[in-house]
Amino acid sequence: MLGGCVPKDHPAWVTDRACETKPLRYNRVRELCKTGRSGMDSRKRVFVAVVGYAAFVASATQVFVSQGYQQLATETISSRIVENTAFFMAYFLVATALLPRGIKRVPLGLALIAAGTIVVSQGVFYLHNHGILTIPFGIMTGLHVGTGASFAVLFAFWAGVAYLFDRRSFQFCILAGSLMASFAVIFISAFQSAEAVLVTKCLFLVLSAGFSVKLAMPAKNSSGEKERDNVRLLSGIKGLFVPIICAGALGFAYQYSWTVAGLDALASMFFAIGEAFAVSVVLLAASMPGVRSFSVAWVFRLLCPIACLLIVLQAFVAGVLQVLCMGIVSAAFNLCLILLMPLCASIAKRKGFSASGLYAAAAGVVNIFPTLGYVVGLLPRDYTGVGMYVLVFAVFAVLLVAARLHDGSAYDSDIVLGSGQEGDDGGGAPSTLLSRDYFAALVSEEYGLTSREEEVLRMVLLGRDAPSISEELCISANTVKTHIKRIYRKVDIHSRQELADMVEDFENSAHQGLLG
Repeated sequence: MLGGCVPKDHPAWVTDRACETKPLRYNRVRELCKTGRSGMDSRKRVFVAVVGYAAFVASATQVFVSQGYQQLATETISSRIVENTAFFMAYFLVATALLPRGIKRVPLGLALIAAGTIVVSQGVFYLHNHGILTIPFGIMTGLHVGTGASFAVLFAFWAGVAYLFDRRSFQFCILAGSLMASFAVIFISAFQSAEAVLVTKCLFLVLSAGFSVKLAMPAKNSSGEKERDNVRLLSGIKGLFVPIICAGALGFAYQYSWTVAGLDALASMFFAIGEAFAVSVVLLAASMPGVRSFSVAWVFRLLCPIACLLIVLQAFVAGVLQVLCMGIVSAAFNLCLILLMPLCASIAKRKGFSASGLYAAAAGVVNIFPTLGYVVGLLPRDYTGVGMYVLVFAVFAVLLVAARLHDGSAYDSDIVLGSGQEGDDGGGAPSTLLSRDYFAALVSEEYGLTSREEEVLRMVLLGRDAPSISEELCISANTVKTHIKRIYRKVDIHSRQELADMVEDFENSAHQGLLG
C-alpha cells in the first residue's frame, strides 16, 4: 500500500466530511502504481507483457528467416542482397530516430500501424514468390524498407513495455518471453507448407498487437525533443562498442553457416534452440547462490575471440561438426542479444537515453552483420574458401584489439543478478534498476511536468545536487534550482525529504503489488 509509509500526523493527511482520514496528496500516484494505466493488476500486466513480447519475437524470427531464405529461382543474388540490406538499414535508421525519445515515447497507435504494415508486406511477398503477383524490383525494395522500419518500431515498443517494470520484472519479461518464443518458433518450423508458415507468423503478429491493445500504454507526446549533448551521447554509446563487435561477429558466422550448409528448412529451428539455450544459461546464472553481478563488457570480450575462432573453424569442418558449430554460434549469438537488453537499460538509466531506442539501434547495427554473412555465403565457392575466412578473421581480430585497447572500464556496466543492488556512479542508487525512472514518468504525466523538469526530477531522485545536474544537462545551476522549485510547486511538496518519502512509498507499493 503506497500510503503505508505516511504517518498519521503527516500534513498529507486531511479529514473529509465523513470524518475519514485519506492521504489525498499521494492518492493518484498510488492508484497508478497499483493498477498501471490500463487498470490491470501489476501481475497481469507482467503476464500480458511476457506473452505479447513472446508473440512478437516468434513472428519476428520467422520474418527474419524468410527475408534471407526465400528460393532464388525467380530472383537474382544481387536483388536479394539489395533487399536484405534495405531491410536492415531501414531497421537501423528508424531505431536511431527513436534514440533521442524518452521512456515510453513509442505510441501504441504507431506500434499497431507497424504491425499492420508487416502483415500486409508479408502477404505481398507470399503472392510475389508464388508467381501470383509480379512486383517490380523497386517496389519490392520499398516493401523491405517498410518491413524493417516497422520491426524497429515494434521492437522499441516492446522493449519500452519491459522497461516500465522494476528490475526483476524486466528480467522476467525479456527472458520468459524469449523462451516462450523459442518453443513457438520450433513449433512453427514443423510446418512444411509456405501457407502454414505465413498464417502462423501473421497470427503471432496479430496476437502481439492484441496484447498491445490490452496493455493500452498511451505515450505522452512531448512538445519538443530533449536537448542532447553530443559528448554525453557518444560516451554512452561507447559502452556498446565491444558488445556490438562480438554480436556482429557471431551473427556473421551464424548466418554464413546457414547459407553454406543449405539448412534453410532448419534455420528457424536452430535459431530457436540457440535462443532457448541462451535463455537457460542466463536463468541459471541468475539463480546461482552467491552470484551478485558480472561485468558485461568482460563477457563480450571473452566471447569475441571465440567468435573469430569459430568463423575460421567452419572452413575446415562439415556434416555433424558443422551443425554442432552452428549450434554453439547460435547460442552465443542469442546470448549476446539477450545481454544487450539489460546493458542498454543500464546505460540509458545512467545517461538519460531511451532504453527502447538504444536497444533498437544496437540491434539494428548487429543485424547488419548477418546480412553480410548471407551475402558472403551466396558468393561462388572460389571466393569463400580458406582465404576468405582468414581475411574475415583478420578484420575481426583488428576490431577486437581496438576494442581491447579502448578504455572500456570507464563505460563498463555491471549487471546485477538475484536480489543484489544495482550500483550507480551518481550515488543514491535505487533499490531497483528502473522503478525510480518509472516513478518520475508517472509524476511527470500526472502533474504536467515538462520534459526538462522530468529529466531534472530523475537526476534528483538519483541523489544529484544542482551543480552536477547543471554540468550533466549543460545548463546553469540557477536554472536547475528554478526547475526544482517548479517541480516542488507542481507536486505540492517542500523538501527533498518529502520527495524521498514519496519515492519510498512508491517502491514499497510496487514490490507489494508484484509479490502479493
